[in-house]
Amino acid sequence: MTCSEKIKVSVITLAYNHEKYIHQCLEGVISQNTNFKFELLIHDDASTDKTADIIREYEAKYPDIIKPIYQIENQYSKGGDIGRRFIYPKAKGKYIAICEGDDYWIDPLKLQKQVDFLENNPDYGLVYTNHLNYFQKNDSFEEHHCDEVHDIAYLLKGNKIPTLTTCFKRELLQDYLDNFYPKMPKFPFGDYSLWLYLFSKAKFYLLPEVTSVYRVLENSASHFTDYKKEFSFEQKVYECRLFFIENLYPKETYLIEKVKYNYFYKMLKICILYNNESLFIDKKLQDYYLEMKNKNNKFGIKYRLLKCNFSFFSRLFRSDIYVKNIKIKVKSFFNLK
Repeated sequence: MTCSEKIKVSVITLAYNHEKYIHQCLEGVISQNTNFKFELLIHDDASTDKTADIIREYEAKYPDIIKPIYQIENQYSKGGDIGRRFIYPKAKGKYIAICEGDDYWIDPLKLQKQVDFLENNPDYGLVYTNHLNYFQKNDSFEEHHCDEVHDIAYLLKGNKIPTLTTCFKRELLQDYLDNFYPKMPKFPFGDYSLWLYLFSKAKFYLLPEVTSVYRVLENSASHFTDYKKEFSFEQKVYECRLFFIENLYPKETYLIEKVKYNYFYKMLKICILYNNESLFIDKKLQDYYLEMKNKNNKFGIKYRLLKCNFSFFSRLFRSDIYVKNIKIKVKSFFNLK
């Protein structure tokens, strides 16, 4: 690796009790083959296992790359804001890349390809890629092909940007932290709100290659086994989207209807997935369902059937979901379109 004096990319890693995974994460970063200098800012949030010891081993081997931050007390439990308080102020790179401690990169040219694109296309602010999902529970991989994000309506429909695959301009991040973040309500996710803001400032590019592995744990910040947690999370996502529309796209009133429909359709799916009739008949949700059923035929049909006999049709719709998932997995296994 031939390096210039200035650091071009700052890689950000958050680690907590990741001793089983941190080796892969660190190896994926240090194995990057670039013609520029990069650093790894890794924040250990007072792990109670051997995560910090492993980081120290790598720090001793690669002192020019690995710049650790060791916490004595867990900061996430004290309210977080870890990136803004402890990591981003130390970043020296022109660009930022992120890889959580339980994820890892598998393409040694990931950073080089992304930086080359951003350097040659100044109107773009972020590059992301495809990735593999690794399902810890089943010890299986599944390739995930991302969609291209061309307009804000599509990004408001869902988080289309896998964090571990990204590389973006630090100046845009700094603008977000200085001018927008302080007035934003606290949401239980950092990446999605950042993407919504960055997209208002610059274009995104999908590099159609697999560069990374995302580890899907059974019960993480965005994967749940408890309907109450998932319900609460989706409420916060909905509030986040409305906040961004109000502050960045106040004239695009059509976006509010789209976001509202997506949210309540998601709520309906949660009722079905968890077979929860008490949630389905919740007064507040019922008022919205009555409003939505007359605006969308697909939504209206499902709602009326569930209203007629929740137990039967909930079971029927769940069966349909499982059949579709099986078909998707079979197609993926045989590499079928």
